[in-house]
Amino acid sequence: MCGLTGFWELKTRFTKENEHQVAEKMALSLKARGPDDKGTWVDENIGLAFGYRRLAIIDISPLGAQPMVSTSGNSVLVFNGEIYNFQEIRHDLESKGIRFKSHSDTEVLLEACEFYGVQKAVEKCLGMFAFALWRRDEQKLYLCRDRLGVKPLYWGFHNKVLFFGSQVNSFYAHPAFKPEINLEALGLYFKYNYVPSPLSILQDINKVEPGHILTIDGQGHVQETTYWSLDRALQRAQENPYTQSFEQACEDIETLLKDSVKKRMIADVPLGCFLSGGIDSSTVAALMQSQSPTPIKTFSIGFHEDFYNEAPHAKAIANHLGTDHTEWYCGPKDCLNLVPEICEWFDEPFADASQIPTYLVAKMARQHVTVALSGDGGDEVFAGYNRYQALSRYGWIFKTPMFLRKLGSTGLRGIPPSLLKAVEKSGVFQLAQLQEKTHKIGQLLDLNTIENLYDGLVSIWNHPSSLLKNFPHLPNSLPKVMGDPILYMQMQDMKTYLPDDILVKVDRTSMAVSLETREPLLDHRLLELSFRLPTSFKINKQTSKRPLRWIAHKHIPVELLERPKQGFSIPLDQWLRTGLNPWASDLLSKNQLDQDGILNSEFIHQQWADFKNHKSVNPHGLWGVLMFQSWYQRFKEMR
Repeated sequence: MCGLTGFWELKTRFTKENEHQVAEKMALSLKARGPDDKGTWVDENIGLAFGYRRLAIIDISPLGAQPMVSTSGNSVLVFNGEIYNFQEIRHDLESKGIRFKSHSDTEVLLEACEFYGVQKAVEKCLGMFAFALWRRDEQKLYLCRDRLGVKPLYWGFHNKVLFFGSQVNSFYAHPAFKPEINLEALGLYFKYNYVPSPLSILQDINKVEPGHILTIDGQGHVQETTYWSLDRALQRAQENPYTQSFEQACEDIETLLKDSVKKRMIADVPLGCFLSGGIDSSTVAALMQSQSPTPIKTFSIGFHEDFYNEAPHAKAIANHLGTDHTEWYCGPKDCLNLVPEICEWFDEPFADASQIPTYLVAKMARQHVTVALSGDGGDEVFAGYNRYQALSRYGWIFKTPMFLRKLGSTGLRGIPPSLLKAVEKSGVFQLAQLQEKTHKIGQLLDLNTIENLYDGLVSIWNHPSSLLKNFPHLPNSLPKVMGDPILYMQMQDMKTYLPDDILVKVDRTSMAVSLETREPLLDHRLLELSFRLPTSFKINKQTSKRPLRWIAHKHIPVELLERPKQGFSIPLDQWLRTGLNPWASDLLSKNQLDQDGILNSEFIHQQWADFKNHKSVNPHGLWGVLMFQSWYQRFKEMR
């Protein structure tokens, strides 16, 4: 796991005779991604430069260092990620006469790209990766990203210079980089609390999309190739549907998942596993422990607020599995201390509030291991989100006449606080969460299509135009539902929420503490198998993620696993009213907002006042504004 960056000065030479120093300075901003080593490579004749920081995982000797030049001298590679089947690819190449100097997966990827060509090479690769490859014979640069977007890769032309790298923060060290904010991306950020691909928050800088290869020549011409896509994978799966029993499907998934976990346990450094106590991480931990001769290390985070605390469940599961378990409890002060650092981990505004506990559990794990497996991806691949369950249970609502739904919508929004407080006493919901949910459901009852329902469910601000002084036109890019509406939601989540929220959160927080994370549930072979299954195999009105539960129950007692889904969240509503209130009030003051001149100060100031007075129910929307404000203050300094 590492950090890469680079530039290609296609027209004007800004850094002639200084390329190595600039590339090294650019890479320095990625030091946390790679604290173990650094390197640069430059072709002075054409103004192309690579910068690199290394976190040594496989073949930690100097032979695995990057940038790496092929045996022939024809190709140069900088690579972030892991190729889990590199040993099989290596054996195949050796049978064809290729000889290796190291035991690294980097060299295998490099020689495979040279021997097979880039597209055929990556089609053979099982793993998470983002890389830049220079071919001298072709005079072309290749930028490539893994199938599901586990590893990040940004690129774009700015002042006639091509920039590329793991994080856009590295570009600021180049003298030609003078970025502006992309208002379309900002509008979408306020809608979803993250910037969706292929956009970035900066004008003219984009993300290489998952499963894509960009080929760039010396004239700046860009060719984009899709070597793998969710749509194609789904089409192939539907042409070859699974015809055996549910139990056989679970057996097949378990076999594949065990192999996925085993491949992700290959490392020359200590490794462990995140364990939240939920189905996904518990299944991964169980399969990991079943294939380890010694107790694996597991890690969980806890909260003093009981409603949000899953640590006792995780500890009970760890005790049953016999893992070497470590847990840590965090509170408002821990969060407050981290807030100034958040915008340094994320080079774009990013407002999934679970970024904080994710960072804390990664930081704790890094004290013991260098690699951690996680359960990310289970909800998307096996239909685990509450919105899928809601559609499975309440899809009949769309057959109800609109005038009745509008009556229900008005009624839900008008529930008196006294009744909500009575429900709160049941212990199922906290008042703030209950207010937010009833308000949200009331809004959703007004929607008349599955597409609009999905968009309403995932939107943080239903009317983000109120937030910006100059709000851009936002294209409505959601495709029409064709067939199974739950599968439709899964596909949209895997195209957007998974790569641009979940995987960004895990990558940036883990890399901030130099920890590599690996996601066995995002093995593309597992995804392709899940696409072949009937939706009823994955979810019904009573149960979600049915195959994972079937597997987990073989290793862990049902009573330790089965409880309402909580998600990895923090008591944001409480903390914004207490320990985080002074910090938030400063960033959301009318003077600060007017001085920055981007946001609608009147609207936001009123929203903040309503929130403090318990009149509004959108703490996650306010968190999005706060994360933008925090990021923007740093952006002004860096720019």
